[in-house]
Amino acid sequence: MPLDISVVKHHQHSHRLLYAAVYPDLSSREMVVPEDLINKGIGVQLETAQMADLLSRMQLQAEAVPGSQVRVLVPPTRSDVLHACDVMEVSLE
Repeated sequence: MPLDISVVKHHQHSHRLLYAAVYPDLSSREMVVPEDLINKGIGVQLETAQMADLLSRMQLQAEAVPGSQVRVLVPPTRSDVLHACDVMEVSLE
């Protein structure tokens, strides 16, 4: 059975300008997490490409980026991932 999501458009007037926002915001959030933060947290030395692969297996779209970092796109369905330390915890699963 598919889920139905009701969309609400919120209008706000500010200094003669009209702002509109649509809720809920179902866009993915981008996070950039340093390699050393993840390695220190899990106690294993992994390359950024390995981290990205493991995170992708946990439903987080991830890729290695220059500077020994991992770029992670967190979907709205992963409300448990709020901070960089949460990305590290997901990599432990």
